[in-house]
Amino acid sequence: MVTHYRHTHITSWDKCWGRGGRFYRSGWFGDYESEKRQVNERAKRQIIRKALDYLLFHKINVKHFEMLESNQLETIELAKKMLTQ
Repeated sequence: MVTHYRHTHITSWDKCWGRGGRFYRSGWFGDYESEKRQVNERAKRQIIRKALDYLLFHKINVKHFEMLESNQLETIELAKKMLTQ
């Protein structure tokens, strides 16, 4: 879900790292993996906010988000706040 969101809904990601991305990012982005981690964290938080009803309906909770790689404290705190019933 995070990968789909990153590639489909964060259009700047594909502009930076897709076809012709070298010209688009032109030196203002760093390492691919570190940028991907940052964008994934942003995607996780946006998924929690925008798909809250879906997540709750399918019983996706904080533990599911804690199992994902490279979680920032901000993401886990948002998951605890929004997904705790």
